Amino acid sequence: MKCLKHIFILIFITSFNFLLGQTALITGIIFNTNNVPIANVNISSNNFGTISNADGFYILQVASDKEIAVTFSHIVFKNIILKNSF
Repeated sequence: MKCLKHIFILIFITSFNFLLGQTALITGIIFNTNNVPIANVNISSNNFGTISNADGFYILQVASDKEIAVTFSHIVFKNIILKNSF
C-alpha cells in the first residue's frame, strides 16, 4: 500500500509539471554570408539557452503558446533578435 501511495504521488507530480511546463523545441543551423556554418553561437530565449555546435546546429527549448524573442549572439558577429517569427 505504501508503494502504491508513492507511485500515485510520482504520477501526480509528473502530470502537474507537464501541464505547467509546456515547451517546444526550435532547431536550426546557423550560416554566415558565405554559407559556412558558424560554431559557438549563443542562442537564448527567456530562461532557456543553448550554443551551436561545430556544424552550426542548435536545439533551443522555448515556452510554447507564448510570444517569444530569440537572441543569437557571437563574439565576431552582430547580435540578431527574432521576435514572434516562430
